[in-house]
Amino acid sequence: MTRGVATGCWVLCQVFTLGCGELPRSVEVPAQTGVGVGEDAGVTEGTGPDERGLGSQRGQEGEERALDSLAAAAVYDDDFARAELYTWTTVEQLTALRDSRVLLVADAASGGRTSPFNAALARLAETSTSDLQARIARVLVEDPRLRRHRYAWPSPFATTMGLAGRRYGDSLVRIELEARAWVGHFEPGTPEPLRFVDMQGREVPLVQVLAEPERIAALYHLRSPPESALAYREYVVCSTAMIRAWSIATPEIAARVRAEIEMLAATEVLLGLLPRAAVLEAAAPDWTRRGDSNLPLARWHAALAFDNIRYQPSRTNLAAIAATLEGCETDGGPPLRVEPGRVGVAR
Repeated sequence: MTRGVATGCWVLCQVFTLGCGELPRSVEVPAQTGVGVGEDAGVTEGTGPDERGLGSQRGQEGEERALDSLAAAAVYDDDFARAELYTWTTVEQLTALRDSRVLLVADAASGGRTSPFNAALARLAETSTSDLQARIARVLVEDPRLRRHRYAWPSPFATTMGLAGRRYGDSLVRIELEARAWVGHFEPGTPEPLRFVDMQGREVPLVQVLAEPERIAALYHLRSPPESALAYREYVVCSTAMIRAWSIATPEIAARVRAEIEMLAATEVLLGLLPRAAVLEAAAPDWTRRGDSNLPLARWHAALAFDNIRYQPSRTNLAAIAATLEGCETDGGPPLRVEPGRVGVAR
């Protein structure tokens, strides 16, 4: 079944509340570490939404809020400037952050191996046929103000399961970028890998970026085959000066986590009747342009950072994602908000 037919049939069933019939009880998926699509991929006998209590708990308003939340969480190649980001870390690392008040510490040499981001940036600096592209890449590699990084994403739920065989941590740090910051779009393997926009999404000429590199706050890094076996994307925060504030265990983080857990419960209702062909669809095609589709599945895809089986919208996966969010809003310590250049103040 083609993508349009699979999702189209499901949408008609959702909109008109028609019975879609019993879906297959199992789906074969490629071997990969993580929570995959198993027996919960579709409607299994005796476990419809109403019988599980979700239908009665989440009415139409909740589902509409979930759609709005997914639309707000979406990131596209032509709409990627975001002022609010979240990064995962361990409780032990949070202790170090509370002591040091320094958020960006890792560089290209950290961890004993070069990340795909750092390797691609270094390669661009050395091999680009565009003088401006190469010079900006070189600045990003060599400038002490931009060499220390932290990986992030606008929505905690979209990265909580990790990319491969492990999670990045179980505690959240919220990052707020300065209004005057610039965000780069970095897609290795394309004719022009680097381009930049301001926080309103307006293009910033490369000549201006080269003249004021200190305004680069982060890069939206996108990788897809053949550059990578798996399509994924990430924000690489690279400038302390362009961080307005970062925070731990604040009411804002708690509210965001609770809202996402509620959104996932409503999304389980919205996407719970998906046929298996739709559940298994690739997410990356929906990362291209805002407005390509308003279907619930397309909105789910557009919010994701990783195109892997852990985020395919089966009931099992949606429940697992929600479960990992529980308790991640606090490390047990007091709320902390740090504005770089000033002493962190607990509140």
